[in-house]
Amino acid sequence: MLRLELSKATATLENVNLRMEKAGDEKIPAADLKLSVAQPADVLANFSPTLKNFLFHTEGTLDLAGGFELRDPHLGYPLSRDEEMTGATVQIGYGVGEPMIFQDAKVNGFRLTPHNGGTVVVGFRVQCRPTPEQVAKLYTLQETGVELWLEPVELKTMGGEE
Repeated sequence: MLRLELSKATATLENVNLRMEKAGDEKIPAADLKLSVAQPADVLANFSPTLKNFLFHTEGTLDLAGGFELRDPHLGYPLSRDEEMTGATVQIGYGVGEPMIFQDAKVNGFRLTPHNGGTVVVGFRVQCRPTPEQVAKLYTLQETGVELWLEPVELKTMGGEE
């Protein structure tokens, strides 16, 4: 199970899509938030232990700025991953005031775009249920920078302990 964790990362809220989702017999307002965040190449270990070495020359070959050089700059990017995190907590901060918190969110639709120098832009969708006040704020934050926290759900062990 994917366990990507981000703490106070600078991200871009690319898009907000409002929709209805079924919860039993009821329809409940929900939203899809499309976000992207630039991270060091080490973030790729969350997706696969070999992905960083597949995408970058990690030994000996550095670009002019001293970062990792792409192995194949002509490969079709972004790469997509069909993994999903369920039960995640997502926080979006936007300046002064308390960040918006979305509990029990689904995080999926991962897109990975590596760049020379060793940076990877990780794009993804957050499926959540914002309040009307949060929807209004999210609407105004589209295409801007936000602070992002992403916490995966805590996994229980076989004995029921954390």
